[in-house]
Amino acid sequence: NIPKGLVSLVAGKLMNYFGVPTIVFSIRKIVSVGSGRSPEGFNILEQIKKFSSYLTRWGGHAQAVGLSIETQNLKNFKKALIEDFQMQKISFRKSKKRVVVIYSKRCKYL
Repeated sequence: NIPKGLVSLVAGKLMNYFGVPTIVFSIRKIVSVGSGRSPEGFNILEQIKKFSSYLTRWGGHAQAVGLSIETQNLKNFKKALIEDFQMQKISFRKSKKRVVVIYSKRCKYL
């Protein structure tokens, strides 16, 4: 599991490498803490606002967000976020992937 203090650093590094919006979570028993980063031209804060009903806390700006979520809601949040990306048909030149979401010890590239 990624330590809570490193999620923003990891999210930033992955976003720079893949060139796509990236959200990384530090998984905890009750509430997981996450950080998101996005490339210039994509407002990750506006994207996260759409799904604020899943979140216990969130905030940030166009290229960076911090968020907390009850761990039991992670799968539904991820599913809703991915479906929205697919509906928007968002693509990024640097990668064929649409978004990078880390929600456990493994990295999922979507």
